[in-house]
Amino acid sequence: MRRVVVTGLGAVTPLGAGIRHTWRRLLESGSGIVSTSSRGAQFETLPSRVAGLIPLGSRDDGKWQAKDWLLATEERQMALFAQYAIASTQEALDDAGWHPTAQHDLEATGVTIGSGIGNLDEAYNTSIAFHEGGYRKVSPLFVPRLLINLAAGHVSIRYGFKGPNHAATTACTTGVHAIGDASRLIAFGDADVMVAGGAESCIHPLAIAGFARARSLATAWNDDPSASSRPFDKDRAGFVIGEGAGIMVLEELEHAKARKANIYAEVRGYGLSSDAYHMTAPREDGEGAYLAMRQALRHAGAKPEAVDYVNAHATSTILGDAAENTAIKRLLLGEGGKKHASEINVSGTKGAIGHLLGAAGAVEAIFTTLAIRDVGWLVLYAVLRRLLSQNVLPPTLNLDNPSEGFDCNYVPKVPQHQPVNLALTNSFGFGGTNASLCLAAYPASFRDDPAAQETHIGARSCEETTKHGDDREYITNVHCPDSEFHVHSLTTGRARPPAVMDTLEDGRPLLAKLRLRAGEYHARVPGIRRLPGRAIAIVLLLIIINILAWVACAIVLSYHITLVSTAVLAWTLGLRHALDADHISAIDLMTRRLIASGQRPVTVGTYFSLGHSTIVIITSIVVAATSAAISDRFGPFSNIGGIIGSSVSAAFLIFLGIINGWIFYKLVQQLRKAIASPIGHELLDFNFEGGGCMTLVLKKMFKLIDKPWKMYPLGVLFGLGFDTSSEIALLGISSIQAAQGTSIWLILIFPLLFTAGMCLLDTFDGAAMMSLYTSAGLARDVIAILYYQCVLTAVTVAVALVVGFLQLFGLILSLKPGLNGPFWHGIEVAGDHYDIIGGSICGSFLVFGLLSIVLYKPWRRLIERGRGEARVTLGDDGEAETPERITIMPLPQGDGAGGSIVVASWQGRRKP
Repeated sequence: MRRVVVTGLGAVTPLGAGIRHTWRRLLESGSGIVSTSSRGAQFETLPSRVAGLIPLGSRDDGKWQAKDWLLATEERQMALFAQYAIASTQEALDDAGWHPTAQHDLEATGVTIGSGIGNLDEAYNTSIAFHEGGYRKVSPLFVPRLLINLAAGHVSIRYGFKGPNHAATTACTTGVHAIGDASRLIAFGDADVMVAGGAESCIHPLAIAGFARARSLATAWNDDPSASSRPFDKDRAGFVIGEGAGIMVLEELEHAKARKANIYAEVRGYGLSSDAYHMTAPREDGEGAYLAMRQALRHAGAKPEAVDYVNAHATSTILGDAAENTAIKRLLLGEGGKKHASEINVSGTKGAIGHLLGAAGAVEAIFTTLAIRDVGWLVLYAVLRRLLSQNVLPPTLNLDNPSEGFDCNYVPKVPQHQPVNLALTNSFGFGGTNASLCLAAYPASFRDDPAAQETHIGARSCEETTKHGDDREYITNVHCPDSEFHVHSLTTGRARPPAVMDTLEDGRPLLAKLRLRAGEYHARVPGIRRLPGRAIAIVLLLIIINILAWVACAIVLSYHITLVSTAVLAWTLGLRHALDADHISAIDLMTRRLIASGQRPVTVGTYFSLGHSTIVIITSIVVAATSAAISDRFGPFSNIGGIIGSSVSAAFLIFLGIINGWIFYKLVQQLRKAIASPIGHELLDFNFEGGGCMTLVLKKMFKLIDKPWKMYPLGVLFGLGFDTSSEIALLGISSIQAAQGTSIWLILIFPLLFTAGMCLLDTFDGAAMMSLYTSAGLARDVIAILYYQCVLTAVTVAVALVVGFLQLFGLILSLKPGLNGPFWHGIEVAGDHYDIIGGSICGSFLVFGLLSIVLYKPWRRLIERGRGEARVTLGDDGEAETPERITIMPLPQGDGAGGSIVVASWQGRRKP
């Protein structure tokens, strides 16, 4: 059985739109529970007038407005709970860095998103409309907007995921069931990646009235909404209804490691049970909750004493909180458990967000994951490894006076810093359905005891049998005759089978923690958050390297003041050389090429520049070491290098110009196809290596450079041509300084500073191009992204071919210097001003980019006018169709199960 890890998180909650905003406010002890009085007169008449509402406003402010996440067409088609699911999924996929385009990846990615109630507004409003106006008042979107599974359906449609598509609807246990079921789909090989979670939006007078009549809601705190949800407090008197969504990206461990994904935690156990007792009330002894948690620990292969934190269901009801508290203490203070109740860490995060019903379990599983992974604000003490091992326990708000018998650590009011390696998160629902997830830190180490023949789980002895499969798989069965625990676990890996019940130890790397903290800061800064984090990181890294290089050089040059101006000149020459047309074109072309193959490269410019610099550094050393001997032969050497460099550069640019011409052709085809597609059903496919004559002819050459690091040897080839003034000037500096008797170690400073400057700008160029071509702001609109891709690709093709042919003609001119005429004179002038050409290339991207933005809206209005008003009709076979022209006409219902309410034209045909 395969191991499952969490690689992406996304949420929309009453604390904010986005998991970073939500988590930050939770740790600040903020509350998302507000009064419902402003929502209308019907809410004023209800006994409970508080709810956990999604804050409305701009996404940049951590608030919700649908247009930030959805197209207008999508908003009309989707129920609000599905909209929340889409937004949370987008955030989780971006967080995971999982945007597959290859067919096998799409087929291996599935979706399981549930909801407890779903779209109650639609059912209520349509019922009234049907009662008052009859059949004609029922929208053709009524059923699709009503169905629970449409949240998962819309996610799979938007992203093209073709793996398992599943939806749980098990009341308030829905979110945990969805995540647990998804983990098992991965474990059993049905998928490699699953998008899993829950979504809910039923803040409606009818829903509140129903729960209030069942005496489930808090009614005594209408004048103080933030104090109304009080888990474990003696004054608790019912839950507060809330709305939102929580989505996790789950992934098979080896799959995640292979793509170097950021792993938050591992899903180690999943337990389910039933109370078999009552429709709405739990057993007072909490047996159902106990059985679910015990089952989760069985699957995890962990002792109760290993549990560092429990995120409780804790809805703030009198019976529910007491029953769960009893179950937690029974499990964690029982056999193999802790010695004192005060050692048990439990919190109820519903105090901050209310009860999100079908989304509650998913959001709380995310909180539990962050409790395992987050190191709080201790990053300032990063040098102290022990401090960094202290995780953050989210608080239980409004816990002023715990009830009698509540003697665990309930993290009252403010977060606490404690190590968390293993945690449980619980969800229980009406009908007596219970579920518990066991999440663990990754990587985590177990204390192996290969000599042990017995495994102790709070009992005197246990029999352990291990079956060895291949060298990657171990199946371990542990049976304890005198204990409640019987463990069946399967571990994948090359190491010995772990001692199943040993305690987890913190093994997370410092770098991973710093990366998480950097991601949080990145998510908070307006403007910066729109740029890919990896692009910002690589540019910042190069800036730091340049600063360190200058600090080191400054220390050395403080003893050689006369060389300071020369060092500044060398660094400036590197910056100027990075503006050369061949650099910008090569980096831009290969960035586009790798993006077209499904990658998100940010180091194309870095590797290209390092390769180029290798030749520059070596040549500078050689020139400095043998300046006298080379001085007579420097001219021929430069000519030979120029021929080699120009040949490679021109051939490469022309070749990639042709490749990008092919990409431009495919983009135009996709744009036409998207315009002709039904609104909301446009697809984007960057896999341009399908068929076609150009692909067949250039198939092998297409694959010459398929990774950013392969730009290094290409940079070496480009570096062989010393045909620009900056390189010649640098070699001149090395030669002159050597002739003056300067030490070769001091001379080495100049090419190193040249490299630092050039690498900084080349890296920025590549990262900026990648950010532009993969802008997340365009990802929701296929036509928009194809439009801008066509514009930029057209400019790229033109630039590549112009510069490539300029270099080709320049090479011809260098071989035959006697060529005359205005054309050849122009080629000669262009060769002397490559820095100006490079700047012009940057300017052309800026000008055409701005021009395309200005022209986009009128062009889009023209296109949409041609496409017609988007409407969905359902044929007799149930398939959605979008005609070219629609005339609304009432038609008598036929004998079939379906039928249309319009007359539509498909290319001149009329079809009901």
